[in-house]
Amino acid sequence: MENSLLSFVLGALISGGVLGALIGVFLGHRLAVSLFRERSKALENAFYNDFSILKDDLISWFPALLEEYRGPLRQSYSGPAPLDLKLIENLIVELAGTDRMISPDQRMLVSRMKRSIEGIKKKDKTRDIYIKRWLENEEDLNGSKRHDISSHISFITAQLLVDVSQGIYFLDKVLSKRNKFSISDDSSISNFMKHACSATNSNFDREECSAIVSRLGLG
Repeated sequence: MENSLLSFVLGALISGGVLGALIGVFLGHRLAVSLFRERSKALENAFYNDFSILKDDLISWFPALLEEYRGPLRQSYSGPAPLDLKLIENLIVELAGTDRMISPDQRMLVSRMKRSIEGIKKKDKTRDIYIKRWLENEEDLNGSKRHDISSHISFITAQLLVDVSQGIYFLDKVLSKRNKFSISDDSSISNFMKHACSATNSNFDREECSAIVSRLGLG
């Protein structure tokens, strides 16, 4: 009788231990999944937050560029924020190991933005050459040289306006659509400029936009 009771108690303890182990495995799995999802969501939010920061940097620059295009010879000029996609590119790598991988269209946007930012920096450096020439020799420049510098500054500024307005347009689009974002080439420079003017509370001049498109040979 005592042996039977002992066997029953031992069996119950063993069964309880197995059950406890199973419960522990189950809870551990649930916790791991929960942490994985939380990390994935945090990475995704960081990804879009960096897009938002980049968009804000472009938005803050656009009105100044517009004024500098309209009046290319002035006493001071604006410049871009330190535009950079390194953190976004790192986040893409991190997201690749989660359930929130970025879409091919989002990847294409990042690739295009990288090329665009490189182009913006190069154009801004070239513009600085003419700006420096103007600011250092303003009093000594005759009408012809003054016109030449003015033309170069306004031309490069027009290029920057197109690049920046396009960036604002697509960054706004990816932030509103998120994983449903699709990149398309059906938007015109006029739409980019109009959207950027609206985002920055700037006056949109359709004739001015058409003149920029014509001058840059983009029409």
